[in-house]
Amino acid sequence: MAKPIKITETILRDAHQSLIATRMTTEQMLPIIDKMDQVGYHSVECWGGATFDASLRFLKEDPWDRLRKFRDGFKNTKLQMLFRGQNILGYRPYADDVVQYFVQKSIANGIDIIRIFDCMNDLRNLQTAVDAANKEKGHAQVAMAYTLGDAYTLDYWKDLAKRIEDMGDELKINMLEAYSIPCLRMYPGDGGFGRVVLGMSGQGTDIYVPKSLLEDAIELCKEENNEEL
Repeated sequence: MAKPIKITETILRDAHQSLIATRMTTEQMLPIIDKMDQVGYHSVECWGGATFDASLRFLKEDPWDRLRKFRDGFKNTKLQMLFRGQNILGYRPYADDVVQYFVQKSIANGIDIIRIFDCMNDLRNLQTAVDAANKEKGHAQVAMAYTLGDAYTLDYWKDLAKRIEDMGDELKINMLEAYSIPCLRMYPGDGGFGRVVLGMSGQGTDIYVPKSLLEDAIELCKEENNEEL
């Protein structure tokens, strides 16, 4: 039996972060949680990224209290967060023990899946967070930040994906919406991977796609690029 497509809803994190500067309050989100919990999402990305900083700096809220309320409300759905590698949820690198403790407390307060990335794709900045998530029995997803440029050849992305696979973690690919099709070309492994489309125009969707379901997408790439993949 083919593995199902697993959908992650990002509206409680990326949607208002990308579109309205992360200004939704916890009280504005709580009324919809029960209905979202009944949809059947694989997970809801509702924490991390800029939500932590914005809660403290602009909304005068306790981000940990928000997470606990989400956990209480989502009884059937996994909770997911975005984690900036060694930078945690901040704007500079922190010591390993700080990263480890933050991961520990995130999982203890309700997070199931931690999507971990480094803006420079330096895997050294991901390892501590990945190890901490695994130690706490959380699900670590390593995300590569996809972009364009002379240095970013197909071989670059394939090598990076293989190194992530060697870390023993699920691969995610972060991209802007226009980069969705080219990213399907890069993954050399046999497992599943996901794509995370940043919702700058409100059209973004985060999908986990087993590789066995990518054949049609690969054929589409061939047709659009008029080349073999």
